[in-house]
Amino acid sequence: MPSIDSLRKLIGTPRDGALLRYSLGVEYARAGDLARAVIELREALARDPGYSAAWKVLGKTLEQSFAALRSALERVLAAPAAAAD
Repeated sequence: MPSIDSLRKLIGTPRDGALLRYSLGVEYARAGDLARAVIELREALARDPGYSAAWKVLGKTLEQSFAALRSALERVLAAPAAAAD
């Protein structure tokens, strides 16, 4: 599997297209950088709105992002109660 660094070197070259941005999105998601994954997947879809694999991974990534946000909000809301604030 190509590394994020090797894929990023292709940005701005003739190989920069939907497939490259999709691949970057997948690799960022695997690395846990969900925000960057969403950016790259949306870029892939801007280049090819019919790219069904990109839509699928974007949906899963947004779902993971939402779950992480929900978990963080639950911790924030529970913190004052635990500290008796």
